[in-house]
Amino acid sequence: MKISGRNSLRCFVSLTLIAAIVQPLSAFAEESYSPYVDRSYPTRVYWGDTHVHTYLSGDAYTLGTLTTPDGAYRFARGEMVEATGGEKVRLRRPLDFLMVADHAENLGAIPRLVAGDPRLLKTDDGKRFAKIVAKLPLLSDVLNAENAKAYNRNSGPLYTAKSAWHGDYGTDDAFKRE
Repeated sequence: MKISGRNSLRCFVSLTLIAAIVQPLSAFAEESYSPYVDRSYPTRVYWGDTHVHTYLSGDAYTLGTLTTPDGAYRFARGEMVEATGGEKVRLRRPLDFLMVADHAENLGAIPRLVAGDPRLLKTDDGKRFAKIVAKLPLLSDVLNAENAKAYNRNSGPLYTAKSAWHGDYGTDDAFKRE
């Protein structure tokens, strides 16, 4: 097919416009959007924990956790803290990051229940779980049981108490702000 005259001019202009658009796009496509895309290994690794519960989470408290949020952050920074079992502990290398991820449901209610907060003890769940949590064995005793039978006997109350954080304690806005 032969292109001549006005058609050849149109064809030339069209090809010139296409070349003007495609050329910069192809140059851009060769440039990587990330300087790291061709690396096959990480060059900077960070160490941390994104799921730490403190005594404020009912499930952690009933399993023996007594660590406060402040204590968890101090531990992550490499400071010496007292662990739940009473021993002094410290990380060899501090963490680069830490996220305290306590449960929002009944935040701090179980320690207050154990401390005898009358507002919580007036509810049915408060009365029931206060008795259960007060009789809990230490987690270290459960884990160091002499045999499977002793482990099963002692771990049962822990599983029962773990559900205490779902209880209805009639907490109001004033309690939640505390």
